[in-house]
Amino acid sequence: MSSMAKPESFVIAVEEAVLDDLRRRLAATRLPDEIPGGGWQYGAERSYVRKLIDYWKKAYDWPVQETLLNRFDHYRVQMEDIALHYILQPGVGAS
Repeated sequence: MSSMAKPESFVIAVEEAVLDDLRRRLAATRLPDEIPGGGWQYGAERSYVRKLIDYWKKAYDWPVQETLLNRFDHYRVQMEDIALHYILQPGVGAS
């Protein structure tokens, strides 16, 4: 029987350089032409994807989301070839 890896707690902390890289890649995104009359039949409409990219570039506030996520207890453990990230949050209320 193999020994179990011990979970380790951690806090989500994305470096600003990672966020800067994401913003650069979003700014460099090239979208394909839409298929005339295709609508959502062949994937997301170009106008929707463009709005989503603009939101991520200009409006999404990662530090706020990071703070919200870090209200929970985060753990990670290596299980064979899988790096597993999980949240351990006991329930509240009557059992």
